[in-house]
Amino acid sequence: MRCNISFCKSWTDNELAENPWNEYGIEVLTKNGYMHQVLDAMAFDFSDFGQKMIDKSYLLDVVIEVEFPTIGSCAPIRFAFLSANSRGIIPIEIDLQVYDNPDENARCRMRIEAEPGMLERFGRAVQRVAFGEVGSACRLNPGLPVKCAPMDDGF
Repeated sequence: MRCNISFCKSWTDNELAENPWNEYGIEVLTKNGYMHQVLDAMAFDFSDFGQKMIDKSYLLDVVIEVEFPTIGSCAPIRFAFLSANSRGIIPIEIDLQVYDNPDENARCRMRIEAEPGMLERFGRAVQRVAFGEVGSACRLNPGLPVKCAPMDDGF
């Protein structure tokens, strides 16, 4: 399946701070569609998100949910790392805001599947992006292309 999740660090408030405030672009591509959104988070919170992915790769029967709350104009983003199926594949549900409706209250839930090793590697990459330079990016499936352009389109 040609599905992917990618993150790109598009802005940082104070890169010299110990825990800078960052803006990340997220892109989700599934066989059914494509969504992108901006995510604002402190570097330590985003790094902790990566650690939860690493933990999930070893805890196949545990459901781990992560929510990045509404901050400024950035709508909340929710991730649910569900219990692995009988083949050991971990379903990941991503719940994003749909911006093309008048009230901006519609949401889209997309599902991607990952192998435990792939999820662990992605979690470590997310941790590197959390404290990396603006423009640093990572993707769940590195074999697939990713746009990951800074989100300066008014969202």
